[in-house]
Amino acid sequence: MGKHTLSEAARLTGKSRSTIHRKMGKGELSYEVNADGNRVVDTSELIRVFEELKSMKRDAVSETVSSKRGATQNETGEIVFLRDKIDMLEGQVKELREERQELKEDKKWLQGKIDGFTLALPAPQQKSSLLSWVNAILIGCGVLITGGLVFVAWVLPHLG
Repeated sequence: MGKHTLSEAARLTGKSRSTIHRKMGKGELSYEVNADGNRVVDTSELIRVFEELKSMKRDAVSETVSSKRGATQNETGEIVFLRDKIDMLEGQVKELREERQELKEDKKWLQGKIDGFTLALPAPQQKSSLLSWVNAILIGCGVLITGGLVFVAWVLPHLG
């Protein structure tokens, strides 16, 4: 995996330079600063953030490699093999993305079911305990005693 300048990253992802720069600023896209002081992004980071890079024409790449290096028949065969391997891996990545999306939808559906069951449950009841009964009796006695004292305080002045 290589390192790419902002312009290269924009070309590979099909996004604008400002989009790449903005994602770097927000911390959504990791980058390094090279020896020249320029920001560079790793290919794997571009794939992580944008999920897919624009497909380069593989035949053009093969021709470029062959012409620059004077590729042998064996190297050309390796290029074809690698191209097929890339196609297979891209297919697997697509299938995994679809499966991930289905799992997200299943998770959302299950969360809705859980929320529905939670709302359908009755509110928790406060359990009666010996302590709550004793507390109620003491409060009742306190009311009776207070009421009796008020009654006595009212009656006494009227008796005499």
